[in-house]
Amino acid sequence: MNIKKYLIILASTWGLLWLSSFVGNALEAADILTPEKIGTTGLKVMLAVYLGLFWVIVFSAIPVALHFFVRAQIKIGNGELPAVQFLQTHFRRIVYCLWGFFGVGAIALSPIAISEWAKSI
Repeated sequence: MNIKKYLIILASTWGLLWLSSFVGNALEAADILTPEKIGTTGLKVMLAVYLGLFWVIVFSAIPVALHFFVRAQIKIGNGELPAVQFLQTHFRRIVYCLWGFFGVGAIALSPIAISEWAKSI
């Protein structure tokens, strides 16, 4: 699994999230972009975009964090332990299982999230 690809995705998405939040706050402070001007549909779109960015960060952070954890364990001398060897051997499968776990959780909880969004806007 190419960890550089996920690190680039994680960093760029994090930067995009941070930059868009900064620009959005500046536009709102300048009274250019206010909730009254964009309406409920605009708020829903913004929430969906930020939720999408959040999920990209979550899904790209899993292989990055697992990779750095395994590398740190090897560096401190725990590379021969069975658990660390298992993580090394089955790295891709573990990442896919965690992605599946988070995906199933997101799908299972999406009706509740949608109903809460409808109440809050």
